[in-house]
Amino acid sequence: MKIHNMEDIVNTAKEMKLGVPAAVSGATDLHVIEPVLKGKQDGYIRPVLIGDEAKITEILRQCGEDPRDGYEIVDAKDDAKICAATVRLIKEKKAKMVIKGLIETGT
Repeated sequence: MKIHNMEDIVNTAKEMKLGVPAAVSGATDLHVIEPVLKGKQDGYIRPVLIGDEAKITEILRQCGEDPRDGYEIVDAKDDAKICAATVRLIKEKKAKMVIKGLIETGT
């Protein structure tokens, strides 16, 4: 299969249903969670949501999701702890990719 554009990449990933573990760094925003849920539902990522657990749980419920149904949540309250948890997951090979959420980017 030839890949010509982003749509081809997404469609190929959906077909493969790899369930790649993805560290979602700063997963405390609806605009972050919505596309992550889509990726999970389509089967090409298995999200590890990193951030304030209470906020993440609330957002998942707002989206009609059960936080206990296939979601791993790492409770971290500030950007430094969120980043440290993200790096730890990658180093321990518990996540293979990072999705940047609501977290400050250094200049």
